[in-house]
Amino acid sequence: MAIPLKKGYKFRVEHVTKPASNYMPSFDIYEKYYGIGYLVKGDRQVSTPERTFFVHDGYLSPVSMGVYHKSSPLSDRNYEVYAVRFVSSVTTRIKEIIGENEFNDLMLHTALSVPDEIKPKIIDIYEQMLIEYDNYDSVAEFALQNLLEQLILIMYRYGTVAETSEIHISTADTEIMDILSYIDTNFMNNPSVSELAKKAGLSESHFMKRFRDAAGCSYKTYVNRYKNKIAQTMLTESPKSIQEISNELGFCNSNYFCTLFKQINGMSPLQYRKKAVK
Repeated sequence: MAIPLKKGYKFRVEHVTKPASNYMPSFDIYEKYYGIGYLVKGDRQVSTPERTFFVHDGYLSPVSMGVYHKSSPLSDRNYEVYAVRFVSSVTTRIKEIIGENEFNDLMLHTALSVPDEIKPKIIDIYEQMLIEYDNYDSVAEFALQNLLEQLILIMYRYGTVAETSEIHISTADTEIMDILSYIDTNFMNNPSVSELAKKAGLSESHFMKRFRDAAGCSYKTYVNRYKNKIAQTMLTESPKSIQEISNELGFCNSNYFCTLFKQINGMSPLQYRKKAVK
C-alpha cells in the first residue's frame, strides 16, 4: 500500500534505494494524487490493467490518479528511484499550459525515456524538491509546484515512449489480471494453460477466450512477447551469455530462444546486443 501524503501536504517527495527483489504483491492505486518517479538505476516492470511497462535507467515513470498499478523486478540489479506524489489542485496551471488532454495522456505512459543531456537536470529538480519538502511550509509548497511544472514540461517536451517499453492489455478482467500477476513471477517455469485455468477457476476453453480478450493475443504469444522484452533488457543491461539468458527465461534450449527472438525482432540476440551498444 502506498504511503499517503501527510495531513495538510500537497506533495510527498522521496529518494530511495531498494533491493532488486522488492516487488508489490498486489495492485495499488493512487486514489487522491498522481505520481512521477525517475529511475536512476535498475530495471522494473510496472503493470496496470491496460498496459505492462518496462522501465530502465534514466526513465521517467508517471502514474495517473485512479489507475491500479504494481511494480516487480526485471533484473537482479538493485534499484534507485526519486519519486514525487502530488494532488490534482497543483496541476491546474500546467494543464492550462500544455492542455488537460495532453497532461492526462502523458500521465498514462509509465515508461518515458529522455535524452542523456536532460537527465542531470531531472536529478537536480528532484534534489531541489527534497530540500523544499524537508522544510515544508507555504513558501516551500509554492516552490514545489514550480519544480513539478518544470518536471512535467521535461516529460512533455522530451519524453518518448520506447517501442519496446509497453505491452497493451485491452480490458480489466479481474481473474485474468490475477493470472498476469502470477505470470510476472512464474514465467520462467512456463505454467501450462491447464494450470492457469485451474488457478483462475475457469475451464481451459473459457480461460483461453478470456485471456485473448484481455491481452489481445493467445497465452503462448503473450508469454513469448513478455520473455522477449525481458531478453531485450538483459541483452543490453547485463553481460550474461545467450545461454544464461535463455536458461533464466525458462527456454528449453538456447537454439529455440534465438529462433523465437529473431522471429520477433528480425535479428539474432547477438546482433541485437551489438546494435544496442553502438
